[in-house]
Amino acid sequence: MKKIFVISAILFGSICMAQTGDVKNNPPKNNILVGMFNDGTYYSIGYEHMFTSKKHPEFTHAVGFFAGESEEFRLCLFGPCSSPAEKYYTVNFRYSLNVGTRRSRFEIGSSAGGIGKAVGVTVLMGYRFIPLRKNNLSFRVTASYPLFVTNTPKILYMPLGASLGFSF
Repeated sequence: MKKIFVISAILFGSICMAQTGDVKNNPPKNNILVGMFNDGTYYSIGYEHMFTSKKHPEFTHAVGFFAGESEEFRLCLFGPCSSPAEKYYTVNFRYSLNVGTRRSRFEIGSSAGGIGKAVGVTVLMGYRFIPLRKNNLSFRVTASYPLFVTNTPKILYMPLGASLGFSF
């Protein structure tokens, strides 16, 4: 599974990096993001590529792959827990539509992926700050809600998340 993820990320990244655009009308296309509490994870790292519509430049589509880690939630009131908490590793695919013409954009989208043995889909909405020039920082804050999860792991789902990234 890890090999498939790495190979697809490298191929997708090399295709995306070959594209160029006008800096004035198009923000940077590629982002590497580090996030906290996104899509059911405590922390994640990922890559996304942004597509801008030529007819409607106020609409930007973002597609990305993210990997992260979460941990089993335990509440041990009287002393230590009997066994260590189980860790869950995640791989998510995310799509979002960003609406706006300058740096600040409204984001709405969804994420699908696996958390341990579970598979789930979440919807998200939030705010995204996109730099207008390459090699600058980007920022996003999102609220998400799980639509469904199969084989639900015992994690504490955090509905608010934030990511800091590098755009190139």
